[in-house]
Amino acid sequence: MDRCPMHANPMPTTSGQAALWYADQKRAANGGYNVSIVWTINQDVPAPEIAVSWSRLRQEVPALSVRMGLDRDGAVVQWTCAEELAQEYADFADSPDAEMEAAAFLSARTARAFDTDGGPLARLVVARVSREVMVVTLVAHHLIVDGVSQVHLARRFAAALQPFGEEPSSQHYADLIDLVRQDESRTHPADRAYWSERVAGFLNGADWFAADPMGDLGVRAGRRRGEVVGADLASLTAAARDLGVGLYLLVAAAVHRAMAMAGVERTVVCSAVSVRPIGGALDDVVGCFINLVPLTARHLPGETLGELVRREAAGWRRDHCHRNLSLLEIGGTGSPPNRLDRVFFSYRETDPTLTWTGPGPDVSADLFTEYPATRSDLTVRVLRGVDRLHYEVEWSTATPWGAVFADALEVCLQSPSR
Repeated sequence: MDRCPMHANPMPTTSGQAALWYADQKRAANGGYNVSIVWTINQDVPAPEIAVSWSRLRQEVPALSVRMGLDRDGAVVQWTCAEELAQEYADFADSPDAEMEAAAFLSARTARAFDTDGGPLARLVVARVSREVMVVTLVAHHLIVDGVSQVHLARRFAAALQPFGEEPSSQHYADLIDLVRQDESRTHPADRAYWSERVAGFLNGADWFAADPMGDLGVRAGRRRGEVVGADLASLTAAARDLGVGLYLLVAAAVHRAMAMAGVERTVVCSAVSVRPIGGALDDVVGCFINLVPLTARHLPGETLGELVRREAAGWRRDHCHRNLSLLEIGGTGSPPNRLDRVFFSYRETDPTLTWTGPGPDVSADLFTEYPATRSDLTVRVLRGVDRLHYEVEWSTATPWGAVFADALEVCLQSPSR
């Protein structure tokens, strides 16, 4: 689909969106910032009905129609485009290798990069696997979808297929952009001074980290998933309670501790945090409203996970009070600029699979799909479900000790006293 002309009065972006846009531009397009939600529909729903549901979802969710680019002053801006978004459909129901062919079809289209300079930032891909199963994948650039939004999008598309009532329509995307930008304007001077001191001494030019702030990532070298359940999860939860922190901070500390066990003496873990106003009426608005907060730690010989938390947790709490400055700006507070984006960490409280049953077709949504390409040298994703903690570790060729780290993280999560 062709690029959409910029409106005469485009909307601004948040600083987090602008930083992500520049991050996408400085690396060769590889789909690393693609986010996907996969719905499995246990009924042979006609393709035109899915197309109608997709069109309805797009009308309810302004972010799905957003385009981005540079204005005449060189600022990253955004605008909505009235053009219909791409929909691709393939029927494999009569193939003897239907599941394999459908998986290859969906994988290729999930990995295809978006043109972030004026091009569409979302598409829908549909595969008919059998006469009873349809697989629908929404692929969107991270510029318009964050982790919170994935849950809302999953529900809304299921609602469009199921006659159980409509989810509230989000017509307030621009309003939320304005609120976030107001917070940024109010806090940036103080945040800039805070981070200039906070990241001093953590220039990632030592140890494993490369000094070149424009350096390319390596290709994916390994990927591992695991779960913490039962007695192990109870032990992890009890350890967090005894230390006076939430499970999120304890898991973030476990990432630091695992890096120390892999031989890194000074660590920076960039944690994805929401910048949505807390408790506001716009909580259900779909979009990308996050920044990355660099949580730093120095490691002492023989230190346990609990000792690390006791020493660093207060500083990490303060860090979260200065979340409105983008990582691009934080990195620029040092001289030379700090390279802080080597480790990406995200934590969400949701089950990886959501299901809906009712008069219509049974629908399930997978929110824990694999990234099509590496987005950092080391990536840790955690989902806290009802009865278990799911985690994924992915590392690139720039991280030769990735498997050692994955082993160490498993030990930290299942034996928090270590």
